[in-house]
Amino acid sequence: MVIVINIFIVKDKNELSNHLVQRISTRNRKVGRDTIKTGVNKSTIRTYWSKLNSFFEWLLSKKLIAQNPLLGMNAPRPQFNDKREIIESDIKKLYSAITLYPPNTFVLRRDTAMISLLIWIYESCANSFVSILLLYVAILKPL
Repeated sequence: MVIVINIFIVKDKNELSNHLVQRISTRNRKVGRDTIKTGVNKSTIRTYWSKLNSFFEWLLSKKLIAQNPLLGMNAPRPQFNDKREIIESDIKKLYSAITLYPPNTFVLRRDTAMISLLIWIYESCANSFVSILLLYVAILKPL
């Protein structure tokens, strides 16, 4: 097994921050089968920053480094612009999927109640219903 470690020596934190953001922003990645995209969203950069910060804090707690190199460096603030919304035909499809083949009446009632609650939350709070629906799907996946 060969492990390659790239070492980047920095003189100040801004140089490190710029270097990290520049490398991530120009990285090519494969999306799907045939699509190549360059760069990532600010939310991805923030996730990377958070994981690196945790790693450096762990190194600091083990006294393997003298100082966290990300200390004092601000993580980028992501902006979420999810403009998708659910329409009446989508709601009908959800209810149809629930009522088509329920394994038993308990599951039918449970799923109907959950979808109804999510629609009520969406209509009353005007939050991103898609995010709530994805959470619902993630909860039901093990079933």
